[in-house]
Amino acid sequence: MVSALPRQFLKIPYLSDGGGEDQLAIQQTVDLFLPHAFEAKPRLLILVHGGAWRAGDKDELHPLALSLASRSSSSSTSKPPIAVALINYRLSPYPEQREKTGPLSHPAHIEDVHAALRYLLLQRPSTFLDEYQTQNVILGGHSVGAWLVAASMLDPSPSPPSPSSSSLEPVASWSPLNPSSLRAKIHSYILLDGIYDIDFLLDEYPTYSAFIGQAFDPPAFGPAQVPTNGRYQPASIHTWVLGDHYAYSAPSSSNAQSSRDIDDNERTRDPVPRIRIAHSRNDELLTLAQPELARSYLHKLLSARTENPSEWIQIDYDSITKGHFDMLPSQALADYFRAQF
Repeated sequence: MVSALPRQFLKIPYLSDGGGEDQLAIQQTVDLFLPHAFEAKPRLLILVHGGAWRAGDKDELHPLALSLASRSSSSSTSKPPIAVALINYRLSPYPEQREKTGPLSHPAHIEDVHAALRYLLLQRPSTFLDEYQTQNVILGGHSVGAWLVAASMLDPSPSPPSPSSSSLEPVASWSPLNPSSLRAKIHSYILLDGIYDIDFLLDEYPTYSAFIGQAFDPPAFGPAQVPTNGRYQPASIHTWVLGDHYAYSAPSSSNAQSSRDIDDNERTRDPVPRIRIAHSRNDELLTLAQPELARSYLHKLLSARTENPSEWIQIDYDSITKGHFDMLPSQALADYFRAQF
């Protein structure tokens, strides 16, 4: 009898020198939830947790991953199970932790997520070669995880500040997500109850200055100063730009659940990314201002490349009704993700 529960592979290091037991090494890991006895190679959903750049863990998404990767007759849909990967990344330490871990700030969080994507889609070990498709992937993130997903979809300006600067400055040594090898594998991007404009966030929620300063400023700076005078614009998506090499569209005759990965010669490139922005009206930590700002900017950005940007951006403020963290184990969220496949 085939188990309904997926196989679980936990704390897999995604860096070649990873695998240690210290706090930072454990943060640079992924968890995989793989369906049992699938008839066709399952598609892959990659999820990035939130936590204000300083907290949170992929473990918070385990109930969701178990639901999506399980075979369950009680599911509200008849769709096949999905392979799910959960990404951890290094977190900016609290002041009392810095002596042990050292300071860690932007763009380290982005760099880790991109390293995890390279591992999952380009460098996976032979153990997982036949376990999931590496094309038609969906990449989703919650809260700050949505910001990190946006930093994979767009080309950001990663910008740790210097004490002599009044605004964040780009870091030349950082390179954006390799577009030709990775973005072409991602079918769509899901931004769930996310942060997209940091300066506006601090105007709306001045008390959030502590975790913004922790993630973006040197320890000597302390909490972010409010008003910010545009200091965090380089770390907000309205200053980021579209990259190249977005996903290939599968030919209409192809089966999305094909057991083989579709050859690129059979497909045409999408001009822009497919974007899904979802937000609960009952989110007690973030209002609809953030997704509305994202919608407006992304619509403008996409309109430079396509005549119908609205066809590429879907907005949903009604499917998920629970609070910011209460939504994570909810059936409504599982159904929302399942409906994207």
